Amino acid sequence: VLSQARYGFHVKGDTLGANRLQDTILSGTVPIFTHPDQYKVLPNFIPWKALSEFVNVTTYESFTASLDAILSQPPEVYETKRQLVLQWRDAVDVTTKVPFDLYMSEFATRLGLSGTSSLSRS
Repeated sequence: VLSQARYGFHVKGDTLGANRLQDTILSGTVPIFTHPDQYKVLPNFIPWKALSEFVNVTTYESFTASLDAILSQPPEVYETKRQLVLQWRDAVDVTTKVPFDLYMSEFATRLGLSGTSSLSRS
């Protein structure tokens, strides 16, 4: 059913991150984040804000207003986000080597090792 939905909620649970987000991305559905800190616990090599929406759930009024704003956007806004979801889907697919490679590249960059090889340091 998720793969037939246009949007899928990434609801904060016991923690800010959950497999629900990966399931949403893998199904090709645009995620809707419900807490701004959810973005902070995710790998920054994926453009989460560009491929998702955000709903303010602090009050019923803010929730419905946020949801109405999302649903009243022009169709091309949704389609742009959906295309980004599809473009980045492999980045969360643990059955491929893509997530590992992306994480290792990020670690190398943070350690200042990007662009170097182990041969040049020996």
